[in-house]
Amino acid sequence: MNTTDIGANINFQTIKKSAKLGYADSMFLLGCWYADGYGTKVNMRRAGKWWRKAAKAGHVHAQYNTALMYFNGEGVKKSAEKAAEWYLKAAEQGHAVAQSELGYAYENGLGVDKNPEKAREWYQKSAEQGFALAEFNMGSIYERGIGVNKNLEEAFAWYRKSAEHGFAQAQRQVGYMYEKGLGVEENEEESVNWTIRAASQGDIMGLNNLASKFEKGDVLKQDYQKAVEIYAQAAELGLPIAQRNLGAMYYEGKGVEQDYQKAFEWCMKAAEQGERLAQRMIGYLYYNGKGVPQNYEQALFWYLKAAEQQDTRSCRRVAVMYFEGLGVQPDEKKGEEWLKRAAELGDEKAIKFLKEKAAEEAESSKDSLTQEQ
Repeated sequence: MNTTDIGANINFQTIKKSAKLGYADSMFLLGCWYADGYGTKVNMRRAGKWWRKAAKAGHVHAQYNTALMYFNGEGVKKSAEKAAEWYLKAAEQGHAVAQSELGYAYENGLGVDKNPEKAREWYQKSAEQGFALAEFNMGSIYERGIGVNKNLEEAFAWYRKSAEHGFAQAQRQVGYMYEKGLGVEENEEESVNWTIRAASQGDIMGLNNLASKFEKGDVLKQDYQKAVEIYAQAAELGLPIAQRNLGAMYYEGKGVEQDYQKAFEWCMKAAEQGERLAQRMIGYLYYNGKGVPQNYEQALFWYLKAAEQQDTRSCRRVAVMYFEGLGVQPDEKKGEEWLKRAAELGDEKAIKFLKEKAAEEAESSKDSLTQEQ
């Protein structure tokens, strides 16, 4: 045991004696040292024991830590109900993080009944203390109209506060709202600035959005190679939309040498995570034998995956494959069903085809009646 270990052990024993005398701060600190392994071995069960003692004595930080332990099932049996009870005790003492967590519990029905109004109430208490996550959540509930009337201007104001406090997800959202003119006047330069701030913190969706701006070249100078580089960062971190976008760059040969096989590989990563447009792209690649051997059965499989997510083009392509018997037995009825679904989703080609088909059938029926007369 070195000098540092000896000193830590002495401190630990001193605090332990104080904790046993019932001092709440000492009980809380003893729990922290059991959790961190300072002066002793890590023991989350004992950490929880001393935090609960301190929590019952009214120690706000111990109440919050006790809530976390119950929420995560660490050192105690997992219980969303007990977590909510202790979040409430800490929240009532003004603990900003506990207030935010309690708002989340009410929003999602975790250990309490869902209550959008109470969710907003606790988020706001936390947000008014400048807690960035709660500010972001306030923006989210105003954007979605959860427990409040939908108000994009109010949503933007809260997102902006959170962004200014350094919350990367809020910075990305502010950038998006500036780009689309949602709750604020459209401003592409501000959109770029906030997107860069989010991306610089490693926000993966922010990285994707920044790459998209380099690809489009509206405000930033168009730079396909830079776009590929940034898409790749987000794609390697597992973001499906970035994986699909990177696949598209390889497919089109933008910023990289055209490579259908790599396009297939990246789009497949996204498709397997349920990314609708990537699923359609995989269907297309299998259908045309690009980057992978032509396989109509697999093409239909992936088109169906995208179609089931209401991808309009995929619905039409599934219809065509049923009509023509590609990868499946010909089935006129199923073909028409998928074509109608495509039309209902607004696919102009499907709408036109169905109108022409209906006109032909009406004309045929008319001719038949004429012949009978």
